[in-house]
Amino acid sequence: MDCLRYTLQQRYHHYLLRCTIARHRCEHCLKHKLPGKGCGLLVEREMRIAHGGEVTIDLIDPWTIKVHGKNIEFNTLSCIDTASNLAKLIRIDNKRASCIQNKFIQSWLSRYPHPIICVHDKGGEFVGSEFQ
Repeated sequence: MDCLRYTLQQRYHHYLLRCTIARHRCEHCLKHKLPGKGCGLLVEREMRIAHGGEVTIDLIDPWTIKVHGKNIEFNTLSCIDTASNLAKLIRIDNKRASCIQNKFIQSWLSRYPHPIICVHDKGGEFVGSEFQ
């Protein structure tokens, strides 16, 4: 409860704030939070000055959405810069290595610095000579 009080006190002042927070019981918090003291602060994240050193890419299974009563299915290439957590989803027409390569060049390499490392699973679309 102290964390909630300290957070609210940074922006708001009310003479009954402490009492109100002490009486507050959130049913979701009581149901889902573990009893006892928390684990403390998260480990500090190693920050890199500039993004672009490492990019992770992968294909996302076909998505199906309903538009005006019609189901539309599409495939997506996800690209994530691990330093800045910049993420981009790119719609692809097919899963051939040449198509993946073209979309990655058009949508990522043409806008952001070329990565030093490109992390991917060993899928055929990434290990093919066209993509490499």
